[in-house]
Amino acid sequence: MVFPCWANCFFILAVAIVLTVAVANIYYYYWMADDSYISIRYALNYLKNAQLFYNQLVVLGSVAGDRGRRANYIYGATKAGLETFLEGLRQRLHKAGVRVVTVKPGPVLTPMTANLPTSPIFVSASRAAECLCRAIQGDKDVVYIPGFWRWIMTIIRWIPRPVFKRL
Repeated sequence: MVFPCWANCFFILAVAIVLTVAVANIYYYYWMADDSYISIRYALNYLKNAQLFYNQLVVLGSVAGDRGRRANYIYGATKAGLETFLEGLRQRLHKAGVRVVTVKPGPVLTPMTANLPTSPIFVSASRAAECLCRAIQGDKDVVYIPGFWRWIMTIIRWIPRPVFKRL
C-alpha cells in the first residue's frame, strides 16, 4: 500500500517526537537517580578516608520506595534503589560495628510540599525531626516516620499487583 506524502511526513514527525521525548525522559531519569545517590557517594568517599568517631550512618529514604506508584514512580524507584544499596551496606558494615539506619518518612510539611494538597497523613517538620532523633537513638535498622507508616506500607505491599495497578 502506498501512503500519500503527507502521511509519511506525519509518521516521521511522530517518530521524531517520540524519540525526543524518550531521550528527554532518559536524561530526567538519570538526573533523578544521580541526585538520590550523589550524597551517599560523597558521604562514603568521606568515610573511607576519615577516622570514624561514630559507629552509625543514618540515611533518609522515603515511603515512596516501598511500592511504585503512578504519580511518583521515578522518585520511588530511586528510593527503592537506595534502600537496596543500604541493605547491602548494612550487611557489609555489620562486622565492623557500624550501624546503618534507613529512615523512611512519609509526607512532611516543608516548602517542598507546600503546593501539594495536605491530609492528616502529613506531619510537621518538627515532629519528623523528633522521630528522627528517636531513630538515631534506637536500635532499628529501618524506621518509618511517623511509625504508623510501617503498617500502611505493609498493607500496601500486600496488595496483589493485578489489583494495585488498577488503583
